[in-house]
Amino acid sequence: MLSKMRNVKGFTLIELMVVVAIIGIILAIAIPYYISYKRSACDKAAAGDLVQLAAALQRLESDREVVNSTDTGIANATQLGYMVGPYYGWGGSTRKCDVRVQLVGEEAQACAVNGSHPAGSDSRYMFRINLAGGTDLPVTHTTVCTTGVVYGAPTATCYTESIYTAGGVLRTPAGTDCSLIVGGS
Repeated sequence: MLSKMRNVKGFTLIELMVVVAIIGIILAIAIPYYISYKRSACDKAAAGDLVQLAAALQRLESDREVVNSTDTGIANATQLGYMVGPYYGWGGSTRKCDVRVQLVGEEAQACAVNGSHPAGSDSRYMFRINLAGGTDLPVTHTTVCTTGVVYGAPTATCYTESIYTAGGVLRTPAGTDCSLIVGGS
């Protein structure tokens, strides 16, 4: 009986511990790189959302010029949220990265709450586009990620036609149900 036990093939406890140690070392090296990769992807999502928003705002400006409206355009975060939808082509900000966008004067700004932390845990990269044209390098910022429009449309309806009437007056959003537009995944 004892001779049968000695012929049994298997792994010793030492061999198993060595394998577990090797896997642990590999994970200790790989996980920080993976987290950094995810944060960089969120930063790129914020920059991409901002470019899409800028294109939607340019389309809005074209509409305003066509109807010769005296309206100054998007004035607040609620109106910015109305840009979400099929007419202006902005799908909202990226949800999984918690991208926040806002308008400050003639500048659109975006950052990803789940993005990189360039100067400590409270800092994020803020991406900016001047609506008069041109872009800027990202800067480190701490407050833009606590404000701004998040994700999709603020109401159940959004614009399926121009925000302006033929007379140049702002119209109420009407048309399709845009409440399910919740930003990119």
